[in-house]
Amino acid sequence: SSCPSYGKRRMENISEEEAKLYDRQIRLWGLDAQKRVRGTNVLLVGFKSLNAEVCKNIVLAGVKSVTICETSIASPIDLGAHIFLTEDHLSENIGKASIPNISILNPLVEIKSDQEDIKTKGSQYFSQFSVVCATNCNRDTLLWLNKQCRDNSIHFFAAETFGFSGYFFSDLIRYSFVGKNKNGDPETITEIYTPIGEALQINSVQAPRRTPKLFYGLQVLLAFEEKHGRKVSISDADVDTALKLWAEMSQPLKSGASVLDETYLRTLIRNVSGEISAVSAILGGVLGQEIIKVVSGKEDPFNNFFFYSAFDNKPGEVFRSHPQK
Repeated sequence: SSCPSYGKRRMENISEEEAKLYDRQIRLWGLDAQKRVRGTNVLLVGFKSLNAEVCKNIVLAGVKSVTICETSIASPIDLGAHIFLTEDHLSENIGKASIPNISILNPLVEIKSDQEDIKTKGSQYFSQFSVVCATNCNRDTLLWLNKQCRDNSIHFFAAETFGFSGYFFSDLIRYSFVGKNKNGDPETITEIYTPIGEALQINSVQAPRRTPKLFYGLQVLLAFEEKHGRKVSISDADVDTALKLWAEMSQPLKSGASVLDETYLRTLIRNVSGEISAVSAILGGVLGQEIIKVVSGKEDPFNNFFFYSAFDNKPGEVFRSHPQK
């Protein structure tokens, strides 16, 4: 047989086709880790360009299934940054239209489309998944999804891009992995995670001036949407409204509004409209890698925010936000 040999006993439950397809990954992180990846059912909530990039990465890695929950119809503006859509897909549901091109990447992964609003789903629906990755959701929906995931012991990720910037957040509830102790010997390490509602509390950070500016910028964008029922636009009126909102929000901070300067906030809002394929690719690449890291049980996942901005001379920034006890 031309099938790579990993030992007959260990090859149970994995086909020759899979062994060939995932040979490189099996050699990299082991057969047991690949089996864990292969048993993973992922729910992607929202399917604009960022989750499309996440989908690409986890499908290539060989998860069992991906369910795309998206209600939107493809419009011309979606075509610019979305890797699975073409002009032929205009006026079709974004998730359903993407399935044929996703399946080309890896025919062994089952791809499903769900066109119902995620808020109509109950606990039984979520219990079939081990990972949920939510994008382009408002604050209330993120909090609701996070609770659904916690109630069902599901790994939860939230993410969004804002023009040249973006973030993702992870709540793995309680996660154990094999790391190394001070002597360099293997040791099981357990990390405790914080729900997104608590992690987003503006007074949860202990060193405001060392906190990424985008952490506060994200707060403003979510608060604006919550207050006005829509996402912030690049108009002068919205920029001024957002600045006033930040002045109010920052009052509990000892450092006040100065931790997020006006120039940065103006620049962030002026660039929020539209999706940029390069930013989605960068953030979706890191996020996809984190999901595979978590389900494979290899390495130490981020806890709990990752921020990226093309305006910063940094590859990205991991930041922990936990309530102060």
